[in-house]
Amino acid sequence: MINGWMTSVLAEFAQRCSISGLAFDRDNCCRLIVDHGIALTVNVSIDRLTIVGLVSDRKPGLDWHTQLMKNAIVNGDPAVYWDEDLGLVGFVHVDQHLLTASLLEQLMVDFIDWIKTVTSRPQHFINPVNQALDIDSSLGSLIRI
Repeated sequence: MINGWMTSVLAEFAQRCSISGLAFDRDNCCRLIVDHGIALTVNVSIDRLTIVGLVSDRKPGLDWHTQLMKNAIVNGDPAVYWDEDLGLVGFVHVDQHLLTASLLEQLMVDFIDWIKTVTSRPQHFINPVNQALDIDSSLGSLIRI
């Protein structure tokens, strides 16, 4: 559910980052491609905002996947899940009541940096997914919540 507060936070975030045209769609999502092809979806629900991103189309080894899940619990890193069609997906939730444009900006930067860190360790991934995920930058991310 989009409310005026979330619309204004997104608008201020877009202005701070010099991004035009950011808006939530009818599914309460805002899709964007950042930093040379990292696809992100920002989704708003009644009480929280969720940032979702494709981490890799390669399957993580069991030990690496377990470590990523442990890091989410112990260190507050983004959570992950494996989807056979998409690949390794990461996400982070934040309570709407705590959200400001500057916090959203920091969350996005931290999430993008986390994705880069995870993907910088290709030895932890075991095989590619059967079909690659094509991202059309004019449409935004294909990741759906």
